[in-house]
Amino acid sequence: MIWRTARDKPKYTLKQRRFHHRVTKFYLAFTLSLFPALALIFIANKVVPLELVGRVSYVNGIFFSGWLVLTVLGMFWNNYRKLNRNYVLIGSILGLTIPIVYGIVTGDWIWNSILAGQYYVFGVDLTWLIIGFTGLLISRYYLVEKENENNMAEVEEEINTAITPKNQKEEPQPVLQHFSKPN
Repeated sequence: MIWRTARDKPKYTLKQRRFHHRVTKFYLAFTLSLFPALALIFIANKVVPLELVGRVSYVNGIFFSGWLVLTVLGMFWNNYRKLNRNYVLIGSILGLTIPIVYGIVTGDWIWNSILAGQYYVFGVDLTWLIIGFTGLLISRYYLVEKENENNMAEVEEEINTAITPKNQKEEPQPVLQHFSKPN
């Protein structure tokens, strides 16, 4: 995002701005898709049987192919906020399914693991539940509210461009104009 902000200047041509947008979108898709891919590898680690020959290759293949698919999917979302929200939402849903998958596959449900003294299993399940619920709250309240504010800013910008004639440009005014002029 810092890279995008540094290159979001009027000195760049429209072609350069489009290029910067595509590069930023790829960087964000590549990095943000790691969160759901990480949840996917936890699920794959329990679903792929331990006795399977070449198990590590299957688990790694699921992780990297899932990461690739999620990255490509993110390239179709043009809005950065939507990109963030969707990855947080997908990762949160997958994160919430991890304790369920663990319980189905191993029988170590979260309530059984704490009673049996398996604190590491309980800790992993609890951590993923906290991450999942926190991600759902973030995607529901924080990212949606900001999206509405972003839409309002776009509407205000459209109104301002419609009011101001295209050949007339507003001159920037100094912030401390009344202090810079002597009395």
